[in-house]
Amino acid sequence: MSAPSFEEAAAMAQEALQLQSAGDPAMAIEIYRKTLPTLDAVPEIHNNLAVCHFNLGDLEEAERELRMALRLRPTYAEAHSNLGNTLKGVGKVREAVSHYREALRLSPHYAWAHFNLGTCLLEEHQPAAAEAELREALLQLPKAAKVWRNFSLAQLEQGNVAGALEAIDRAFALDPDDAEVRCNRALARLLCGDFKVGWEEYEWRWRLPDNAPLRYPMPRWKGEDLRNKRILLWTEQGAGTAIQFIRYAPLLAERGAEVVVACPESLRRLFVSARGVSEVVSREGGAGKGSGSPTVPPCDYELPMISAALRFGTTEGTVPPPERFFLPDEAGIEDDEEIAAKPPGRKPLLKVALVWAGNPAHANDRLRSIPLSIFHPLASIPGIEWISFQKGDPALVAKAVAGWPAGPEGRGLRDAGSGFADFYDTAMALEEVDLVISVDTAVAHLAGSLGKPTALFLPFHPDWRWMLRRGDTPWYPSVRLLRQATPPAGTSHESVAAAWAEPLAAVATLLRELAALR
Repeated sequence: MSAPSFEEAAAMAQEALQLQSAGDPAMAIEIYRKTLPTLDAVPEIHNNLAVCHFNLGDLEEAERELRMALRLRPTYAEAHSNLGNTLKGVGKVREAVSHYREALRLSPHYAWAHFNLGTCLLEEHQPAAAEAELREALLQLPKAAKVWRNFSLAQLEQGNVAGALEAIDRAFALDPDDAEVRCNRALARLLCGDFKVGWEEYEWRWRLPDNAPLRYPMPRWKGEDLRNKRILLWTEQGAGTAIQFIRYAPLLAERGAEVVVACPESLRRLFVSARGVSEVVSREGGAGKGSGSPTVPPCDYELPMISAALRFGTTEGTVPPPERFFLPDEAGIEDDEEIAAKPPGRKPLLKVALVWAGNPAHANDRLRSIPLSIFHPLASIPGIEWISFQKGDPALVAKAVAGWPAGPEGRGLRDAGSGFADFYDTAMALEEVDLVISVDTAVAHLAGSLGKPTALFLPFHPDWRWMLRRGDTPWYPSVRLLRQATPPAGTSHESVAAAWAEPLAAVATLLRELAALR
């Protein structure tokens, strides 16, 4: 087949661009490819091909095409910005930022480059720098909902709640059908204690492109009579969220339902012991996503756990009590030899469980997890037995535990967490401790559910469920919230330690008081 003429290739490129704009990148690629024998030296063709590949998730091919476009025209600002997006998508953040900045050097008023750079800085937890870039974008794109959406996030991460709410409401007014806008609006409202709007808006999470719900054959429960009905209550998101929202099982049972819970295997034994639960079926995963439908018993209705809060009209003042679980009365972390080895007459030590890191895949993990070394000063407080409930990479946990300084009693940090097979084991062990010190993880939720005194370390910008400017939480009466007063000034150990200094001092005072009472 002969190469098309320039006029023919230009017409084909225009057709491909229309398909690209109409949301058909695969067909657009096919037509762009046909123009290459004639237009291979045109950088716009390679840029547009890259955008199509990017939209299809083929970042490797997108990067190849963009580098070709920049070889043809090194001063192509749009290609630099698009290459930044592609590199960010494969985790090359530093290189992405350099391409965004090059795009802005070449075209200082390039609004979408300001937006892309601001979004990247926001994801890197640099909200002040992100805000500056997004403000520049808004000067030229005042009606772009997603720019207002991200500007709202930058405001929120800096503690400007009023500004954040105003910005997300602007985004909502501009594009009420944008699922990300609606979900961000939901989380901002929940963070501020506006549960009514928050729960309603959060139902938009199922319209997010990467959050397709599990598909079950029964209808979603929306408040119908549950007498003599079976309802499937299924987990979504992480284990901590599941533990937080299993409290709605007894409320469903009180309405006459037989409650079947679908959850990850790691929660199955624990949820068997929950009130109001008739049956628990296990499924792997735990994120509540995907197109499949796990095998479950026949039910009349299904309900995602978080949606239960909407259906029961939960407000800040009507949060149901946490699920305490029915656990057998037997030791979880102390064996007979340890008990026998205790010298008679010695004052018992305060048993403190410690969790310093969450799931490293969590988007906010860099801010919520804390290097164990920052807790080392607590080891010098007398009268405490330190017990690690940390899960994770065994080698990393073992190295961290081994580095814990010996306390006045000559004890180090005992590793219990590595032996937990599931959250039932964790719950049994929690029954044996006096205090839990934790970052924002599932263990904190479980400790709060069991009524254990818990000191929860929270970053400056916390997850929605912990709300703002309070030391308690309606979700768990036994949990004390210890918040950063300011975010870390940088990523160095000194900066991180300084940001956690106030919560650490508060928990040190608490430990001394509790140890003195033994």
